[in-house]
Order: sequence, then structure tokens, then C-alpha cells
Amino acid sequence: DKHANIIILNEAAEREDIVNAMQTAHFLIAPSSREGFGLNLYEAKSCGCELITTDASPMNYHQTPYLCSVSGFKKERGLVPLAIVEEAAILEQLFRVCQDWRGNG
Repeated sequence: DKHANIIILNEAAEREDIVNAMQTAHFLIAPSSREGFGLNLYEAKSCGCELITTDASPMNYHQTPYLCSVSGFKKERGLVPLAIVEEAAILEQLFRVCQDWRGNG
């Protein structure tokens, strides 16, 4: 709320709003526990966003240096176990991408 230049989409949004956000964003934070195809990561990358995501398959197939370390995996109903990502791992990558962005901006 204090920073007008930070946009959080944490609920259902219109497609146009999502595209506008990705086209103006510097990075996308998407530390997924389990992902299918991960289309949102491809879309964000095509809009020029850096990706902050999980260091687990298939999220780590994307060409990004900002991978959140996984502290473990949890088996649930599906065939793919859930990757457990701690908040500290997300914050570490967020700091890295901000430092790199400031160094290039």
C-alpha cells in the first residue's frame, strides 16, 4: 500500500490487466510448489520480466538465475510431489533480482 509502483495480482483478474502488469513489470515472483506447463512463466519472460521461481522441475527449466531453493518435498495425492519453498529463499532471490536490476538500471 505504501508503494504505488508495486502491483500485486493475488486474485482472479481480467486477461488485459494481467498483460498490462507483465508489460510494465521488471520481474515475476512465482515460487510454485507444483506446476504443470507453467504458461505464466513463458508469458512473463516474453514481456521482458525476470523470473523468480522454484528450483524444481519443471519451473527450473526456465532460463533464470533467480531460483528459490527447495527445503524438501511433500507427497500428496498427485504424481508430482509438492516442493516446499521457505519464505527466506524467496526473499533471497527477490533481493538478488533487485540488486541486479538496480545495477543495470
